[in-house]
Amino acid sequence: MKSLATMKYSGIGVDISNLSVYFCGYLLGYLKGSKHIPKPFVKNSDSNFLLFGYYEDNYFIYGYDNHDEYEIEKSKLEEVIAALNTTAKELTYQDPISSSTATA
Repeated sequence: MKSLATMKYSGIGVDISNLSVYFCGYLLGYLKGSKHIPKPFVKNSDSNFLLFGYYEDNYFIYGYDNHDEYEIEKSKLEEVIAALNTTAKELTYQDPISSSTATA
């Protein structure tokens, strides 16, 4: 895994890869600056092996050189974040009829 600051591409597709890294970084910087606190999420760019999102009160962007490592980490993050969002939804569900908090 590489940090955003050290990610440089070479070869075919250099421009689009660098644009993808720049765009993801710009978007995450904008969201961080807006003070918006979203539900945890992960998004990806399969063609560039990039994962970015929000998890554990931090915005992140990860880049990978190896497709297998990228797919493993992508699966792990998607699973963890889906579990967090499901748990949070169950804990905050309100029954619209009785106006009492319940689990789904």
